[in-house]
Amino acid sequence: MTEAPGSPAGLSDYLWHWEATSPDKTFVTDDTGTRLSYAQAATRVRALSAELGRRGLVAGQRVALLAENSTDWIIAFLATMASGMVTVPLATRVTIDALDALLDHADPRAIAVDEALRPLVSARWSDRLLLLSHALQPPGLSHSDRPRDGGAATTPAGHDSTHRADPDAPACLTYTSGTTNRPKGVMLSNAGLTRASETYAAMFHSTPELHTTVAVPLCHNTGFVDQLGHALVAGGSIEAHRRFRADKIADGLQSGTCSYFIGVPTMYHRIVEHLAGTPPCELAPALAFGGAPMPSQLIVHLHQQFPRSLLANCYGLSEATSITHINFVRPGHAATEVGVAVAGTVDRISASGELLVRSPTTMLGYHRDPEATAAKFEDGWLRTGDLASRSDDGVVRVYGRVDDVINRGGEKVVPLEVEEALCSHPSVVEAAVVGLADEEYGMIVAAAVVTRDPIALADLNRFVEGALADYKRPARLVTVDHLPRNENGKVVAGEVRDLVTRILSAQQGQQ
Repeated sequence: MTEAPGSPAGLSDYLWHWEATSPDKTFVTDDTGTRLSYAQAATRVRALSAELGRRGLVAGQRVALLAENSTDWIIAFLATMASGMVTVPLATRVTIDALDALLDHADPRAIAVDEALRPLVSARWSDRLLLLSHALQPPGLSHSDRPRDGGAATTPAGHDSTHRADPDAPACLTYTSGTTNRPKGVMLSNAGLTRASETYAAMFHSTPELHTTVAVPLCHNTGFVDQLGHALVAGGSIEAHRRFRADKIADGLQSGTCSYFIGVPTMYHRIVEHLAGTPPCELAPALAFGGAPMPSQLIVHLHQQFPRSLLANCYGLSEATSITHINFVRPGHAATEVGVAVAGTVDRISASGELLVRSPTTMLGYHRDPEATAAKFEDGWLRTGDLASRSDDGVVRVYGRVDDVINRGGEKVVPLEVEEALCSHPSVVEAAVVGLADEEYGMIVAAAVVTRDPIALADLNRFVEGALADYKRPARLVTVDHLPRNENGKVVAGEVRDLVTRILSAQQGQQ
């Protein structure tokens, strides 16, 4: 990809731009009280970049990042890419063995880590550790004296290891969330990250007035593209929360201190529940969602609470860096409607019903896995892995994963259709539908539901009679307190299947 002279080739170019034009404007804060202006953030990025250089790292090498959402995470993410290196953001809610396997696969030259997360890293990596608390410590101060207002970490005179990004070079190695299979390492380019972030800023007409609160893990695309990259392109500000708290997000949206938020449906469930009984908000925040289908009823409740807000269904995948389709929704829209392809992206639906896309943000490939990379493409088109259809007005509907379709005696059942029908019941908060092995039909439909009130399978099936053919209705139903999810908030189908099987076995044993 050939960039015009002077155009941003990487996300760090936007940091330098805002440092020069709006140096004192707040760029990032976190829930520890740390606040950094664009100038302070840029200074720290250069300082950490210089430290990586002193340790012998060079452009093209990988630097793993293991930290909670914080200003430190953001500085480390940008400093690695500003140095021409490849950042490897890692999930923090992971076992030592699982992390060890990811590190073996990524083989980073350095591992930037929070002090509190150091025990997760096995001893065999000790010579590659870079403690962020030390690396980001302003010169001349002890760690305990580190200023919380952004203090001036300075770069040694004459030493600036940042350079203009190569748009086609790898910038980020991110691991898929792994809802069904082992995580894969997705290699993203500077150009892809930048273009995806610019797409968000353009879609939401974002300006330096943008303020977003990030409560999803920054280590996933939703965090580092949809919010961090988006805010950086717009010259806005980002507040990093270590954990999602519905009350904090709801208060920010109602007060206007959060003008843009993106999260998974379960987050919006909790926000709506927290605001139950309060008057509708008169402000107009942009409320985006993705990662999982948003139940139609939840769209209604969200619109009632924020009637002036812009509600956006953002559909995409890690292999496309982030978003490929957008749908600005109103009450009455179905959870399946993901809208139309974003600018620069085209789509088609294959003969087997799978949604395929071509996009300038498509990944460079899977790290160290050429066979999986080849399998992810069909005649040059990126396979999303989702079943889809297109209506006459061009709107794309996505019904769920190709691999999740339940074959019940030769009749195909798409889990999302059943989940949507179940969630329309006033007592059902959320539902997950999976297939269970069966001697007669091969597979049968089973559901795990979270409910406000107890409900029997027979009553629920009677309720969905008008929406679902008999073979699509759940043959097995269990109620659970919550659905198993990965760190990014996506329901993990395999764990749902195991959970349903265990509960049904326990119920049989009690009979």
